[in-house]
Amino acid sequence: MSTITDEERSTGGDGRSSALPPWLPIAVFVVVRVAAFAALALAPTEPVQVELPTVGPEPYQGIEGQLTSWDGYFYLDIAENGYPDHVPTTPTGETAQSSVSFFPLYPALIAAVDVVTPGSAVAAAILVTTVAAFVAMLLLRELVRSISGSAAAERAAIMFAVFPGAFVFSLAYTEALVLAFSVGALLAVRRSHWLVAGILAALATATRPDAAVLVLPLAWVAYRAIRTDRDWKALLAPALAPVGAVLALGYIGWQTGVAGAYFRVQNQAFGLKPDFGKTSIVHLRDTAFAVVGGDSVTLGVVLRTAAIIFAVAAFYALWRWRPPAEVWIFAVAVFMAGWLNTLSVPPRVVLRAFPLVAAVGVELKGKLFAVVATVFAALQLLLIYLAVYPGGLDFLP
Repeated sequence: MSTITDEERSTGGDGRSSALPPWLPIAVFVVVRVAAFAALALAPTEPVQVELPTVGPEPYQGIEGQLTSWDGYFYLDIAENGYPDHVPTTPTGETAQSSVSFFPLYPALIAAVDVVTPGSAVAAAILVTTVAAFVAMLLLRELVRSISGSAAAERAAIMFAVFPGAFVFSLAYTEALVLAFSVGALLAVRRSHWLVAGILAALATATRPDAAVLVLPLAWVAYRAIRTDRDWKALLAPALAPVGAVLALGYIGWQTGVAGAYFRVQNQAFGLKPDFGKTSIVHLRDTAFAVVGGDSVTLGVVLRTAAIIFAVAAFYALWRWRPPAEVWIFAVAVFMAGWLNTLSVPPRVVLRAFPLVAAVGVELKGKLFAVVATVFAALQLLLIYLAVYPGGLDFLP
């Protein structure tokens, strides 16, 4: 496990007092989040309607409809109404898009916060998301500081706050929560807090099933601890990690009375399934044809292509940064989980592969860092606007 000296901790490893003030990432986070809500206020108030048949309550209207666009609609349905007692179908008998395809921890937290705070469940959802995003940023800063010092940590935290994919921090989405748990688990395992790391990883997998990739970096660190120190307690971390997903899948199956209900709805209603990179390659091809030959292409495809291109550059930054192996393993695993699925790699998948975003912040310095951070913040505000803009954009966030 790499360590840094006190001088490197304060200077970022370059021998110069280059650390940004510790309040700056917090200020940037607040400014970007306020600006994002302002962008939402400027967007049309008609909520986004998903394309396939859905079963559930009427969507919220106005600003609440914007905040609960797309996946947020289903999370709020779970928070307020729970899971259905069956797998919903359309009038023609097809499996319908429904809340069965979403894990329970985030909506459970929304419901709990809604009980103890004034306002609606939507307000509770945004509060949970905002707090989780803030905690995730602070934990990421601490993780990077433990690897590369304060200067790199402050830049990584700012890059995390302004990254375009972080527009989901203004919606009722799970990214913020799963990032807080994931970053916390990697930080805990780096400090040999095996039980804490395992619990945080289990909470992550109870939030999103693809967080199960945490098993890989935690297993690597456990192997290293056993090989070097004979610390068999390290196995607690990878052993506990999948428990959250197992319990979530079991609970959904129990509620609906159908074993495998989650996978059925994911596959048949949402069309999300492994495709070994076919969709991602098609997106790259279609965008290239659009650029070279003027073919039409949807905004969703362009955004996924841009996210993939950014990820390639970010992997180069990650190589230059050279963090511990577990950070590498997590980044690669999250990216590949998206690449090999029909969802492909939208910006929020790159956000979940947070070491990629952090690496760009670590490696960029000075004026170039300031320019990139400013451009990214502007793009994030544009994406939050487009994410809730009704009609014709084919932009699945």
